[in-house]
Amino acid sequence: MKIINNILFKNCLIIFLLLGNSLIAQTSIQGIVKDSINNPISYANILIKPINSDIVTAYTHSETDGSYKLNINEIGLFEITYAAISYKSEIKTISFEDGKNIIKNITLKDETIELNEVIIEKENAIIIKQDTIVFNAKDFSQGNEQVVEDLLKKIPGISISNDGVIKIGGQEVEKVMIEGDDFFEKGYKLLTKNMPANPIEKVELYQHYSNNKHLKGVENSDKVALNLKLKDDAKREWFGNLQLGYGLVSENRYDVRTNLMNFGKKIKYYFLSNLNNVGADAVGDIDHLIRAC
Repeated sequence: MKIINNILFKNCLIIFLLLGNSLIAQTSIQGIVKDSINNPISYANILIKPINSDIVTAYTHSETDGSYKLNINEIGLFEITYAAISYKSEIKTISFEDGKNIIKNITLKDETIELNEVIIEKENAIIIKQDTIVFNAKDFSQGNEQVVEDLLKKIPGISISNDGVIKIGGQEVEKVMIEGDDFFEKGYKLLTKNMPANPIEKVELYQHYSNNKHLKGVENSDKVALNLKLKDDAKREWFGNLQLGYGLVSENRYDVRTNLMNFGKKIKYYFLSNLNNVGADAVGDIDHLIRAC
């Protein structure tokens, strides 16, 4: 009887802890970002971090109607930064309590001088440059990221589905580039699921992205795109990875993947190969590239 009681107590304790975590996950903040004459401000950047901390807890941008919403998995005092092009940034302190949903509307004042750069973190973990947000990879990496997709999952505001679709605030990215060059167009999953994460120095998020560089700042685009900036040593060397999988008890199944790349200033190379007998798609999103040719 004592053993049964101990088991019941442990099970109840586990259930209690799980319920406690789920309640904390319910906390959220939402509102509308407006200008001084009550017009909604779209693509305003909203970043949340704990007081006296450099770790960004959550990030999003306002929609076309100025609305935003963020879910917070923690409680306590947080600092919220609202920033948008041509407006003065606002920083507010909010107390998040267990299970509390907060409504916070904000009005941004016009900035007479063009907003060229806003540094959100003391160590520049996030920098806003006009319609570009720069994330320093080292401030979000935990050291266990194998490929680019693993790194992107650590950046607040970026979500990735099981099949590799990348979204920013619910909107799919147009493309993922390397040093400003587009290798795969909509087939960016070839890159994010295979390229090693270690060479990445910065991740740039482009808002109002246009495929035509001459229309940047002119075309009213709602597209978003990502650009991967490499470390200096990665720009001069060949690098890549090799993954081997072999199952002795599963009828000698194997899966071999290799990546080899070099991103010079003038010429860039990316070699990808996959050999397997486990039914995995060795071609993947390259079908999109073939159809585009």
